[in-house]
Amino acid sequence: MSVREQSGFALVSVLSVVLILSLLAAGLVVLAGSQARAIVAQEQRIKAIAAADAAIYRALIGLTDRRIAARWSYNAAPGEVEVPAGKATITITDELGRLDINTADDAVLRALFQAAGLAPDEAAALVDRVRDWSDQDDLRRLNGAEAEDYRARGLQSGLRNGPFELVEELKLVKGVTSDLYATIEPALTVYSGRRTVSGRWSSPILIQALELAGNNVPIGNQIAPLPVMESLGGRVFRIASQVSYGREQSVVRQAIVRFTDDPKEPYWIYRWVSAAGPKRQIDGNDSLTLNPD
Repeated sequence: MSVREQSGFALVSVLSVVLILSLLAAGLVVLAGSQARAIVAQEQRIKAIAAADAAIYRALIGLTDRRIAARWSYNAAPGEVEVPAGKATITITDELGRLDINTADDAVLRALFQAAGLAPDEAAALVDRVRDWSDQDDLRRLNGAEAEDYRARGLQSGLRNGPFELVEELKLVKGVTSDLYATIEPALTVYSGRRTVSGRWSSPILIQALELAGNNVPIGNQIAPLPVMESLGGRVFRIASQVSYGREQSVVRQAIVRFTDDPKEPYWIYRWVSAAGPKRQIDGNDSLTLNPD
């Protein structure tokens, strides 16, 4: 190989190395940019969560304000609260608008399952399984399911044999599919402790179930607005807060709170969770999927 050929080969080698290093550098720049954007997005989300939590605390202060004239109305339309990240949309709904799965009349629970698409015999069978899950005996109802049925399905712990502690627990009951649960979840609670519901805050499917069961409950704007109550003691409310951030992103935080008449401890927090909420503005009829943090 001549000196000129050797020089040409060396030049090509050097250029190849330079090209490879340039590509590596470009890749590192792109990677660094992606990581930076991810960090910024995560920072924005954390700030939005903190802002949403702050808005819930603001709602708690407003609902328990000792000055009646300054106290928030819990039956008003969704409102906005100023927070460091901008504005939070707040909704406050009474758990009386949901059917308590532990205390509900069987006929209304059966009607709810029918409103969700089950045939009458399927709905009746599911009521039996729900009651077998929460009763304290091992006697199987006509179409129910007891501990051995659940162990056969791989649920080694069997069933609760006690009241439902969370609505999500219903997903473990034999016969409750993911689609069925998603349909009936907006109608259910474990916090009201009542057999009756208030149509003011009820979801459309619960209103349909009540009508199917023969309960003519006034709904929504058929009910005159309630005055601000002097005491919320014993009542349970669901407070949802939505804060937008970035490009069409938002976080929804939700607290379920029981109020007391004790000025030193005016409320008890049952749950405080993130919720997979809609990108549009939330309203009182939205169903939020809870994701405990």
